[in-house]
Amino acid sequence: MPEKPLKCILNIAICYFISISKCDYSADGVQITFPVTTKNQFYTHVGNIQGFDWKGNYIAAVRNNDIWLYNTINQQWIQKTDYLSQVKNNICLSWDNAWIMYRIMTDSNDIYIMNITTSEVTKMPINGIHPTMSMDNNRISYIENDLLKVYCLEDHSISVIDSNVTCAEFSPSKNEIMYISKDTLYTWNINQNLNQLKYPLHIYDNKDAPTWYINARWSPNGNYIFWLTEYFYMVDNYFSYYLLSLQDTTVEFINLGIRNTAIRWSNEETKLAYLTIGDIKVLDISDSIY
Repeated sequence: MPEKPLKCILNIAICYFISISKCDYSADGVQITFPVTTKNQFYTHVGNIQGFDWKGNYIAAVRNNDIWLYNTINQQWIQKTDYLSQVKNNICLSWDNAWIMYRIMTDSNDIYIMNITTSEVTKMPINGIHPTMSMDNNRISYIENDLLKVYCLEDHSISVIDSNVTCAEFSPSKNEIMYISKDTLYTWNINQNLNQLKYPLHIYDNKDAPTWYINARWSPNGNYIFWLTEYFYMVDNYFSYYLLSLQDTTVEFINLGIRNTAIRWSNEETKLAYLTIGDIKVLDISDSIY
């Protein structure tokens, strides 16, 4: 009976040893290793990661309040800010891996964008939280005082989409924004200036406890939306995780077996990434999709 668990532990140990022996970079006594693949998860260990985003072949991470970029193809970490040590945890990559959006601690939620290739940084004339970029890199969505706004980089116009918004993200495949307002999930078409989808979330809440709907995210191919339901009961907070198919609007409850709000899609539609003790891990959710 103990043969399989022991074999699994040995495999992980061997992979971990190999990854350390081929380590690309080390600093402050912390080893940065290759991803280790197991049946249900793989992870990258760097330590002290405070926040991250994952789109395409790159992971943008905040480590010790600086920006680091991880290339999932060659398994290399690159520090993108030179000991700025002021970057806030919330960070966002553009869908084409051209830009990183972030905020720093000394400003009043001012939004900065960094060109990944040149490392050139531009301070945007807007301030808010949860910035994301449209697929054509021409618009930035952000939330200011619970208002969802869109800033156009071309003509510098600002549009207000909705109020009481807790989270939002541009679609990876078309000019749509997905967002949650109160107890409803919407998708908003920028070109047509109208809602494409209106989906009630309150049917999934805990009727006996205050409930919040947070951290909604598009899948890489735009076929699914993932969100968290958080509710406070007695003296503790509880989390539930849901997956909405945009093809047939069916919803799956996902038992991730974790207690975490820092969750993103990986570069695959069948895997979710999450932050735990300063590291990034990935869970296979293919059983919920197929």
